[in-house]
Amino acid sequence: MAVLNEVPGIEVTVAINNVQCVEYEDPDAAGKRTARPTSSKFVESIDEAKFAIDYKVHHNYNWGHKGHSLQFNCWVDNKHIGGKLARSRDVTPFKPAGAQINGMIVFDDATNSWGKQKLRFAAVKTVDVAISERVEEDLQVSRNIGVIKVEVRRCIEGRRVPYMPGHRRILPQDSFELAEKSLKGKAISHGATFSAIKRTRVRDMLQTWPFPGDNGPIAIFQFQYRSKKALQQELIIPSSPRRSLTLGGLSETERDRLAGERLRQIKEEEKQHVKQEASVIKKDSIDVIDLTGED
Repeated sequence: MAVLNEVPGIEVTVAINNVQCVEYEDPDAAGKRTARPTSSKFVESIDEAKFAIDYKVHHNYNWGHKGHSLQFNCWVDNKHIGGKLARSRDVTPFKPAGAQINGMIVFDDATNSWGKQKLRFAAVKTVDVAISERVEEDLQVSRNIGVIKVEVRRCIEGRRVPYMPGHRRILPQDSFELAEKSLKGKAISHGATFSAIKRTRVRDMLQTWPFPGDNGPIAIFQFQYRSKKALQQELIIPSSPRRSLTLGGLSETERDRLAGERLRQIKEEEKQHVKQEASVIKKDSIDVIDLTGED
């Protein structure tokens, strides 16, 4: 779980298929200057897996002015996915306040109804393209993908307003095919796409205003997602050691197969040995068959 010492009590995590991800430290985080308290981590992404962002506010968060709420806004690949609120009245010493952001509310023009598209990972495929316009276009895409960002802001709640179709739009991109030159050696392995639209009911939207005196988020949580191979390539995690072959680590079927192969090898070696001995005996017999010394 990602936490910040500067803003205790706030926790943000990434879950893949409802399992919390292992987080790896960003080796470059110490050298990055940020205007806000920022957590930077790496997580492992998996082909076609659904993922979500979980957040919690614990009782040790210093609310100070009780009249405000905390707004968690989520961006994935530089696209705003949505935001949710945490309130002081929902936090107890025994239970934190929190929720999950796992997709995007959209208006489906085909069915004239609201729906939800859940977040998922899609593998990036590279193509050998030399057209400069295509490379430049893909370069812009590659700069944005592979990053999940959550901004935490203090806010004042306002009135509720109904959802309007213009508030959300369907993002049609469901795959990534980038020019190899656009990556410039970066180990970008996945981008974020969306599942098929599933019809849902939506609640009203809640208007919010920034907390007086604040000029931005009080905390930022960033997760860069990569495949296991890409994490190894960027030296975030060590390469997998070669597995030593031992009989104890093999299944019964594998042991029987290896035993059969070895038995056939032994029989073949015995056949070759017998042939060699016969050849030697035959040669020796020819050498000593002349006892008379005659031609």
